[in-house]
Formats: sequence, structure tokens, C-alpha cells
Amino acid sequence: MKNMKNKPVVLLGAAVCLLPCLFGLILYKDLPDRLPIHWNMAGEADNFAPKPFAVFGLPVFLALFHLICHIGASVNKRRENYSKALDAMTYWFIPALSLILCPMTLLASKGVDVRIEVIVPCLIGLMLVFIGNYLPKCKPNSTMGIRIPWTLKNEENWNKTHRLAGKLWIVGGIVSIICTFCGFPLLLFAAVAVVVAVPVIYSFALSRSQGDTNPGTGGT
Repeated sequence: MKNMKNKPVVLLGAAVCLLPCLFGLILYKDLPDRLPIHWNMAGEADNFAPKPFAVFGLPVFLALFHLICHIGASVNKRRENYSKALDAMTYWFIPALSLILCPMTLLASKGVDVRIEVIVPCLIGLMLVFIGNYLPKCKPNSTMGIRIPWTLKNEENWNKTHRLAGKLWIVGGIVSIICTFCGFPLLLFAAVAVVVAVPVIYSFALSRSQGDTNPGTGGT
């Protein structure tokens, strides 16, 4: 992490990822030998892991993933093009997941009804709304945004695609949250598919309308 900017914040985020280990230590003796780590859309646990991995392994994995993501992002020479809000989110997104999801796993193993089938889709919906609000402010860069050949090669394409995507992600996030509370969580997948696919199709169509039939690999 020699050249990483905001190193103290990144390291603090990694430390936050590990905080659920303390909660796990408090409950450790009362936890079963195998804990649920995955649930289906009905909220039923369908995958389990040994207690040491669930209590300590998951937070450590998230902390390492958090560090790896920021080490990779630190090589971006156009970081000034990031939306400041999205950039800040990258520092705290994984730590927040660790603080929310890891304790939920421990509580669920003790029989607490944590309604994971509602909480997780709502978190995804809120994330879509937040990202959608700031996507249009994200300028061309090599790490963040809708990085496909047509947006990377043409700044106008990038800007138009991100403006459209921002609106779609906000609407998709709101729809996802409403559908979850109305008992239609499967529509979350449809909403995610739409907000991902439509901007890609739009960017390609825009590129063709501009006469760019050979986008190449782009690059920023």
C-alpha cells in the first residue's frame, strides 16, 4: 500500500470489517458447531460453515477484500474524475457489509428472526438509489463507473450513458425496496437485470448512431 492515498481511512475500514469478531467471541460458547452463511429468497438457510470460519473467517475475508480493492484502485491515474460521494462509498461499503451481515449470521444461528430475506434486498435497493444519484457525476476513469468499450472510447457516450443509468438505478432501487416489502423479492433480480442491461444496450446503440462500429478496447 505504498502509494495508496488515504491509507489511514483504508486501514480503519479494514479494522471495522474485523469488529464482528468481537461480537463472535462474546457469543462463541453458545453458538452451534455449524452456522448458516447463506439463505434463499424465502429466508431459509441453505448453506452452512464451521463455527470458526463463520465467526472469524468471514470478517477476515471481507477485510482482505477491502484492502485488495483499494490497492487496485490506488493505481488509477484519473482518480480525480471520481464522484466524491462514490469514492467515499468505496471506503465504507465493505466495512458496512461486515458490520451488518456478519452479526446477522451469528444471531440467525441462535434462532433470532433477523428477516434476512427482507434486509438484504433492501440494502441492495438502497445501494442502487445511492449509486444512481451520483453516477452522472462520475467522469471517465479506469476504475469506477460503467466501463464498457463504447463509454471508454467516447466521453459524450460516457456522459449520456451515465445520466441514463443514474435515473434507472434510482428507480430500480426504489422498485426493489417496494417489491421486497410487498412480498415480491424475486422482482429484485428483474430490477437489477434492467438497470445493468439497459445502459449497456443504450451505449452500444448510441455508438452505432455516431458511426462508431469498431469501439476497440477503449481506455482511460
